[in-house]
Amino acid sequence: MMTTKERFDSLLVSPHLPFILALLAFILTLPSLWVGFQFDDYLLEQTVLESSDAVTAIHDMFIFMDGDALQAKKYMEVGTYPWFTLPEGKNAFWRPLSALTHWLDFTFLPNQPAIMHAENTLWFALSVLIVSLFYREILPAPVAGLAALLFTVDDAHGYAVGWISNRNGLMSFAFGALSLLFYHRYMLHRKMTLLIGSAACFALSIFSAEAGLAVAGYLVAYILVFYKFSKKHWLTLFPHLLVFGIWSYFYRLGDFGGWGTSYIDPVHEPISFLWAAIERISIQSLALFFHPPAEFYPFVTDAWLKTLWMGMGIGLLIFLGLNVYPLIRHDKNLQFLSAGAGLSLLLNSSSLPANRLLFFAGVGGFAILSSFLWNEKPGWLKRPLWVVHLFMAALLLPVTSLSPRLFGNIENAVLNASIKPTVILVSAPSAFHADFFSLLRVRNGADAPERVWYLGAGLSPMKVERIGDNILVIHALDGYISGFDAVFRGAHHPMQIGEVVNFSGLKITVQELTRDGRPRTVSFDFAESLSSKNYQWLIWRDAQFIEWQVPAVGETIEIK
Repeated sequence: MMTTKERFDSLLVSPHLPFILALLAFILTLPSLWVGFQFDDYLLEQTVLESSDAVTAIHDMFIFMDGDALQAKKYMEVGTYPWFTLPEGKNAFWRPLSALTHWLDFTFLPNQPAIMHAENTLWFALSVLIVSLFYREILPAPVAGLAALLFTVDDAHGYAVGWISNRNGLMSFAFGALSLLFYHRYMLHRKMTLLIGSAACFALSIFSAEAGLAVAGYLVAYILVFYKFSKKHWLTLFPHLLVFGIWSYFYRLGDFGGWGTSYIDPVHEPISFLWAAIERISIQSLALFFHPPAEFYPFVTDAWLKTLWMGMGIGLLIFLGLNVYPLIRHDKNLQFLSAGAGLSLLLNSSSLPANRLLFFAGVGGFAILSSFLWNEKPGWLKRPLWVVHLFMAALLLPVTSLSPRLFGNIENAVLNASIKPTVILVSAPSAFHADFFSLLRVRNGADAPERVWYLGAGLSPMKVERIGDNILVIHALDGYISGFDAVFRGAHHPMQIGEVVNFSGLKITVQELTRDGRPRTVSFDFAESLSSKNYQWLIWRDAQFIEWQVPAVGETIEIK
């Protein structure tokens, strides 16, 4: 009779394992079917409904800020963008293939979020299948099986699967992994159809999302490790280079990209990108191997804590280098996967740290981790790593796949809120709560205010002082523009003391900055008395917007 360990070992080498893991991935992320629509999902729906045709909808689907300062100021005026937005900022992405799937969904399956989530889970299952097959061809059987298992149950994948809008990342990864698999087979068997297939899948990957560029990191690492500077082997990447050239041409022709926000274009802002990459790679690496969710890092405002977090990430990389080197020193496959993971992290450093960006890095990361765990050499770190990456991860994946609903789900709060012509959100978890306020009310047939002004500073405690009949001064202890509010203005484009933002009916002045250059104390000078019947004052309490009584002149109120 087989022991539990023998059964486990047998499973890892089973030819059916890739299909078993794909089914497991689908089952573990089934809770995402109950997430519904969240945040950007509504924007995708709105784009489809308001576009005159499919081509326009697909083109505009992922343009959130187009760099038009005049248009941005109009959006700031009505509250679609917060007051601290960089008007010239750009968050515009060309993802035609994934956009096509959303157009099909919202055109032929409107108001069916469960079906859309099921599509995401299927893309994830397909990704697991492809990665499992790839591991089998490049790692020893037990290690390959373990790496595939760890990749499958990694709870960092949950949020990406559970958010409809992130399908672009899932599709990009699935096609990217298939491109890598085909390329490896081509280098072994030299069949031209495999090279063409690899280039075609690379095209499908980057036309799904720019995150697919991470595939290039693995392809470059493959040549560097196995063939070093052999020109004839570098030429095998020419079809991929041609695909990249075509994609890049149309990407620039359409004026897509990121500038001035948390999305940093390495072409337009290379220095800012490199500085951000150092920080983001360390945070992403820590999230990949030791679990603190990378999404939490942007919400940290304390300089010492941020330095500690980043230092831990850098320390981890050094620690891994010292401990993994004996494993990879004579193993070119692991050298390739390690280098590919590192380059993929670099190529995906344009965006704020987030677990949803760890798919490509996870391919190399879990190969390294499984090799370390399977190695017979004893080590004190092995047991906690088994617990974290196998048992804890498998329990957490269903939860993280449901987590977009836990962090979003603002529709009921918006619909239940009282409104007047001008709604003023004194506090809310993020600027996005103001961004989607009117959109959600219109979507549900409810009256919408003329404008929604967001005075809050995310999760920061605030002191609100009324210094005149129509003037509030807000002191945000942790400062403004934290968390994902940075998508409206990047740290490399800070505001200045004395900077003024003028709306019709409101003048905003920055009076004090935090040490890292974010607004801390801001005055809001309204055109009307704060007691005006045109103003509806709201604060966020217990996942609802409730009415707020403005303080008397000279009074200060704390909001936590």
